Amino acid sequence: MKLGVIILAAGLGTRMKTSTPKVLHRILGRPMLSYIIETAQRLKPLRIVVVTHPMQHQVHDLIAQHGAIKSEQRKMLGTADAVKTGLKNIGRSCDTVLVVNGDTPLIQAGTLKSFIGKFSRSRAEVSVLSFHAENPFSYGRIIRDQSGRSLCIVEQNDLGENQHSIKEVNSGVYAFKRSAEKYINRISINKRKSEYYLTDIVAFASRDESNCKVLQLGDESEFYGVNTLKDLLTVEKLMQKRIVEKFMLRGVRFLDENSVVIHGDVRIDRDTVISPNVSLREGTRIGRGCIIHHGASIKKSILGANVTVLEGSVINSSTIGGGSVIGPYAHLRPGSKIGKFVKIGNFVEIKNSFIADHSKASHLSYIGDATVGKNVNIGAGTITCNYDGRNKYHTFIEDGVFVGSDSQLIAPVRIGKNAFIAAGSTITKNVLPESLAISRTGQQEIAGWAKSKRKRRKK
Repeated sequence: MKLGVIILAAGLGTRMKTSTPKVLHRILGRPMLSYIIETAQRLKPLRIVVVTHPMQHQVHDLIAQHGAIKSEQRKMLGTADAVKTGLKNIGRSCDTVLVVNGDTPLIQAGTLKSFIGKFSRSRAEVSVLSFHAENPFSYGRIIRDQSGRSLCIVEQNDLGENQHSIKEVNSGVYAFKRSAEKYINRISINKRKSEYYLTDIVAFASRDESNCKVLQLGDESEFYGVNTLKDLLTVEKLMQKRIVEKFMLRGVRFLDENSVVIHGDVRIDRDTVISPNVSLREGTRIGRGCIIHHGASIKKSILGANVTVLEGSVINSSTIGGGSVIGPYAHLRPGSKIGKFVKIGNFVEIKNSFIADHSKASHLSYIGDATVGKNVNIGAGTITCNYDGRNKYHTFIEDGVFVGSDSQLIAPVRIGKNAFIAAGSTITKNVLPESLAISRTGQQEIAGWAKSKRKRRKK
């Protein structure tokens, strides 16, 4: 079998009530269309063609990024016309065509592989994937004769009196051999909708003995289509549930699986605990035995083993070594590299800096564009002053340095090994190793000043 895949994605998505093309709406951080293209790619087809609207240039860009081929449907004349549009670019080398919808991102590659395999073995020219719907409203119903042979698909608005109770419905997934294009060419326009319905292919093929097979398989949730923002939310929740269950089977504990956001490209190792309202996004990697506390948000970051991220911390494009503790309410901005057994405490912000093993900045500090050595203590309220209004400069703090509270390090500056910075100092020059640097104005005391001030106020 030489397979080609056509993805129908030309719909304008007017029911979404947004300016974003429907198939570009994001589900757990990725465009809806990306899911279905990547699912199709797992089938290893010769060619993937996505049928789109000619004005949806952002959709065209996404299709190109995935290495698929666009095929523009100039007029919105229904699904049969869309398939004809796709066939123009599918290539004659493909002898079998699979049709799927671009707004059903939950379809599993395994289900499609099983469907294609059964279709191939059936020797039919046309096959439709059906499923059992608990609530079949809005779906096209599969009509069979008394022997179980498929006859046609009837849409919701065209159902007869005895057909509303039928729960076997059309998934919108079709497979056909190239010889079945003759049936597509026979489809006439639906006068009520002024569209050509691909569902009519079943009636034409069924009239020829054994030329159509409707195959019921797959879980109902796989075929949930997105037409509204409410549908989008439902699909996102279903996908999130699928991801969380996968991790739980691999030894990851979730304290509240309904409140987390875990993207599909995230990796979490076993023995990790995820608290409520945690967000793990965009390729984040979580090592073994980590504890991620309530409200933490982590994206594009790598955490080693046994890292603890406390409440409310935000981590972006950073790496954290094993055994370190972050937070609560710490902020690691892009480019932060944290070593092993480091403590980054409450309301500490790190930006584009390296913090070596066993160092700590426990509270209320800003460390930006800095290299911090091992066993360094950053006192509360310390600031690396890295920006002069035009350029940014680097601060070097060597191993064993103690920086007292409320100190300002004016970059560019280097603090030598094992040096001490006295609390409240403003350091503008390099500090030699093993030195004490202190920069304060002399303390003055005016006796009786407070009492004198109170007397002046009474006058």
